[in-house]
Amino acid sequence: IDCAGPSAIAVDSAGQVHVVYEDNQQLWYRYLQNEFGSWSTYETITTNNSRSVAYVSETLYGLDAKVDTADNVQVAYISTGSTDTSLYYMFRNYLGEWSDESIIDGYQPADGLNETDVGYFVEMAIDSSNKPVVAYYNAERGLPYLFDFTDQIIDFVTDLGGIYLPLDVWTGFEIG
Repeated sequence: IDCAGPSAIAVDSAGQVHVVYEDNQQLWYRYLQNEFGSWSTYETITTNNSRSVAYVSETLYGLDAKVDTADNVQVAYISTGSTDTSLYYMFRNYLGEWSDESIIDGYQPADGLNETDVGYFVEMAIDSSNKPVVAYYNAERGLPYLFDFTDQIIDFVTDLGGIYLPLDVWTGFEIG
């Protein structure tokens, strides 16, 4: 698969390769169907065609995909609209059905948050409960953030539940 934008690759428990990539402002998905190199048909996974996904510029992008122990493909990506860059999440279950896209951080018109700049350089891991833990850069605050889906006690900005943790980054030291 040849594409100019960001891409992510993951392998499931049966050794099947899954690829998510950006091309022409859309997210696409394919998987390797067999050991002979036959790929599945192209499948678009972005639901809102009025937004650009995964790629803002050569230095600002965000896309990651992982496969959990139940062989669900989980995807985190940035999406850019006219006034915002936000971080989204979707998953594909073992039956091949995609979830609705959900916002992790950013654009929330109901809350008056319509000028956001978050989600760059996204990295995702899957925890022991098959829930994603997402690290990303929040350009509004100039800090990396961690979003943990596992913590269901706190329901912050999103409809997903979870907790946001700004990460303190050591930037050096002073010699006094």
